[in-house]
Amino acid sequence: MARLIALDLGSHRVKLAVYEGGFGRYQLEQLLAAPVEAENGEHASYEARLAGVEALRAQLSDSKRPEWVVAWPAERTSLRQVRLPFSEKAQIERVLPFEVEGMVPFDLETVELRHRLLRSAPGEGRVLAAMVERDGLQDWLRMLSEAHVDPRSVDIDVDLSSELAGAGVQAVIDLGHSRTLLSICQDGQVVAARALDQGARDLTAALMKAHGLSWAEAEARKHAAQLAGEAPAAAVQVEWEGEETTAPGVRAAKVTTNLAAGSEALDDGRVLTEALQPLLAELRSSLIGFEDSLALGIDEVLLVGGGAHLGGLRKLLQQLLGVPVRLLQSPSPTIPETEAGSWALVQALGTRATRGKDPAMELRRGELAYKGDLYLIRQVGLYGGVFAACALLAGTVMFGVRAVQLDNRIAELDTQIADALVEVLPGEITAAQVDSPQKALAIMAEKSAEAQAQVEELGGIIADEPPTVGLLRDLGKALPPHSEARIDVEELTVTTTTITVKAETDGYETATRIESSLQAAERFKGAKKGDEKKTRGGAISFTVTIPRESSVATSEEG
Repeated sequence: MARLIALDLGSHRVKLAVYEGGFGRYQLEQLLAAPVEAENGEHASYEARLAGVEALRAQLSDSKRPEWVVAWPAERTSLRQVRLPFSEKAQIERVLPFEVEGMVPFDLETVELRHRLLRSAPGEGRVLAAMVERDGLQDWLRMLSEAHVDPRSVDIDVDLSSELAGAGVQAVIDLGHSRTLLSICQDGQVVAARALDQGARDLTAALMKAHGLSWAEAEARKHAAQLAGEAPAAAVQVEWEGEETTAPGVRAAKVTTNLAAGSEALDDGRVLTEALQPLLAELRSSLIGFEDSLALGIDEVLLVGGGAHLGGLRKLLQQLLGVPVRLLQSPSPTIPETEAGSWALVQALGTRATRGKDPAMELRRGELAYKGDLYLIRQVGLYGGVFAACALLAGTVMFGVRAVQLDNRIAELDTQIADALVEVLPGEITAAQVDSPQKALAIMAEKSAEAQAQVEELGGIIADEPPTVGLLRDLGKALPPHSEARIDVEELTVTTTTITVKAETDGYETATRIESSLQAAERFKGAKKGDEKKTRGGAISFTVTIPRESSVATSEEG
């Protein structure tokens, strides 16, 4: 089975989720985490994070060519919302670079520009544009490659918030170790976002300073503490400072706090509450700015990240913002609810990757495209050529059976071309003679030509088409188009009296549609469906039995 790994390069812990499956159906198999070494809470380097990745890779079972998906940090991304007097896709792609060039202090020739159309109306289009420095992204990918991680997909982490949100307007606050991400999601789509350089490590540092603790002691006391204060609105006052823009639609805010000063003994809760005031004020002013610029009201706040479960934080935010605040549910029974927020990014990465969709903000495109895809296409092409040549040589029913099996197993093929060629032509060649796919194709082309010559010579003796091959062809034509009814054939049995097809499809109605389509063909009008049952992955497994009396008679007449 194919393996997909979602990786979160956190500054406090590196986390990954392992999925197994294929054909768009994956199952979560494993969750792993490793601490990132950083002295006294200093900002963790990528070298330290990649060391954590190496430690996690050592815990994984052997797997050939796993596919990785990783998130690019929002703090190294410039996000802008752009309004245009049109909404046609082609026009937006032509004009957008010129529109955003005046918004950023760097040459657009040096950046990767991505965008998503947020709103379309006659004569108006609203676009969320993201710009990433190309050299920085290339260096980052190179460092990952040195750690044996070649990501198939790279999404912007703040854009992944849409995988956690639902209907309506939600603000997703990701309180991480060294930064906080804020995104506004409307009906499951990110429409605005920003990154703040304050995080949970600032709270630990505040406890260290207040009580003279070590970093480890302050971390332990932070997680055990309960935030003080019942009314953050009284403790935090936001005053607008001019019209300076800090993010699209957000103005800079001056923060003042009314927490009691000069207390003889500040408890941990009061220390943490006071340390949180700048971040709370920034969040509140950002949300107000987003509501004004986007002309919408926030229905709910979703609190995620490693700091989401800080004691009293949810209640504090709810009082401050005046809207419901909820915590993310755990993605797995093995992860306690108090840890669910820490796994939010991994959960969002896995959700997007296993759906098989290409997000608009995908960074691995163009010159940075994932080369593994090209490798897979090349291998599939070579396998197809070799097996087609084998079918000409064999000239038996195995061609049809192998073709069906190839469709179902092609994603799992990992054998080398030389081995397949030696297996098809035993005793005629050795693996040493096939040192490249090109030589393999050349050999098979020669053998195919010889086989074709033999077929032409025997044409007057042997029928143009074997009866069973014709039967399989007619069976394929009788099935509904794949776009209308998906069918994955697991087993096909042809005897002198019956044809039995064991397959999977999307639902009971689709299985009935497949049966009806077969019955509509004169040759298969006796088709009967039975043994329907739901599989573990949610698909419907069923069996169709077709009597061969009419089909045999038809082939004999032909």
